[in-house]
Amino acid sequence: MENWRYIRLFEQGKVQPSNAEILALSNSIRAVQDNTKNNIPAGYTYFGQFISHDLTFLGNGVREPGELPVKIENLSLRRNPTLNLDSIYGGGLDDSQVPFDRGSGKFILGVDDRGEEHDLPREDSGRARIADPRNDENLVIAQIQLLFMKLHNKIVGVLQSKGESNDRVLHELARTEVIRIYQYLVLHDFARRILPGSYTTRDGRKFESIYDVVIKQGRGQLMPRDRSDPAMSLELAGAALRFGHSMVDTQYDLNFSNGKDGEKKRVLLEDLFSNTGKNINRVNPLTSDLKIDWRFFFRFSNYPHSQKVEPNLARKIDLSVNIQMFKIPGVNAAPDSYPTPEHVDIAKRNIQRGRELGLKSGQEICTILLNRHGDVAHRIGLQALSPDLPFFKGLKSGAAEAMVANTPLWVYVLLEADTQQDSRLGRLGGWIVADGLMAAAQLSEVCTPPDWNIEKLIFESEGHKNTWRSGLSPVDMADLAVFVEPDLAHQEVSQH
Repeated sequence: MENWRYIRLFEQGKVQPSNAEILALSNSIRAVQDNTKNNIPAGYTYFGQFISHDLTFLGNGVREPGELPVKIENLSLRRNPTLNLDSIYGGGLDDSQVPFDRGSGKFILGVDDRGEEHDLPREDSGRARIADPRNDENLVIAQIQLLFMKLHNKIVGVLQSKGESNDRVLHELARTEVIRIYQYLVLHDFARRILPGSYTTRDGRKFESIYDVVIKQGRGQLMPRDRSDPAMSLELAGAALRFGHSMVDTQYDLNFSNGKDGEKKRVLLEDLFSNTGKNINRVNPLTSDLKIDWRFFFRFSNYPHSQKVEPNLARKIDLSVNIQMFKIPGVNAAPDSYPTPEHVDIAKRNIQRGRELGLKSGQEICTILLNRHGDVAHRIGLQALSPDLPFFKGLKSGAAEAMVANTPLWVYVLLEADTQQDSRLGRLGGWIVADGLMAAAQLSEVCTPPDWNIEKLIFESEGHKNTWRSGLSPVDMADLAVFVEPDLAHQEVSQH
């Protein structure tokens, strides 16, 4: 297995939280249970997890007993840190772990209990035959993986209709187009939804959106852009990209499969995790009533029939991590990543990981960015968190004093997001995430030419020509779902 490397965007943090401070923080976070939703459809919670898995996989490093922080040269990055979908494609046609049809270059898919291709390919034990086993952790991410595999197969079919027959050529051409679509969706759908927008203060000062400044204009670069040596920042992988833990909800409407028109099938969070091969070695085929109807996870605003379905919404990005996340088998257990001293709960694990990686605090990074990138920092309205926030005041006196000056980066990112009026990431977390995603696209071996047109690819392709789409909004995950499953755009719905 090929390994890549981690880098630091900022020098190693000299001040790290003590065990007592970590315990105080994690206890306070567990006590914050606010089920407030934001306006982001719940599918983006799991698409964010999918993106994270595509970019970073922290393998076991070599550590001396008691060594804190871990030496960065001992950390093993087991995922190509660019947006190139090696979490799906693995080593390509010759990868024995990923089943391809050698006659066409298509993915071989798994079938449900009705014999329809609605599941990942699996071994007899139930284990998914995919490049990254983490993408079978729950039903939603597993079926997002399947959605991109079906997208690949559909594009192969389009190429075959144009006369191409060589399996390797078909595979590589389709892979390139899928990666370009994926990169577009990451930067211009996912990022646009979770990054903080522009705003005007009460005294009339105007600040720009991070999407405009960092992604569209390419300003405020933090990651190096050396395509010969792509890397992943510890700040992104170990903290900022973990904001999605706060977006996970307790239950979801999955589909209309209860046998009555308009009656929704609702599942609990643990059901999403208990019906995958990764967690229970499911031997029986996926039951058809567990196939996800994407209208419940993305907003189909541009499709008149499907827009009647109200999607599940993600929880607000804040410190209120769903208490159910602490009870799910396979999530609370030791992760397939760098081990932390204890595996107790999501909050404690993330804070401990930041300490082991030697990450600087949010306040320290904010000061550095204001000094190094003052122009961009002022354009987007970056400023340090107020020491008067209620969360700080609720901590015990010793921990409160320490955290006001040096809040662990993961906690800072969520606390900062909680101060936003639009329920998105804050300015510091948003900047790190936006730059990291932009760098991951620019460093990919698959580049998008200037004349590449996703609208033309999606809406003029065979099977989608008769799908009427209103509005001029950017292509999004709902469009991808309709491209793969055209019936989603035409099904009449009468909800109960």
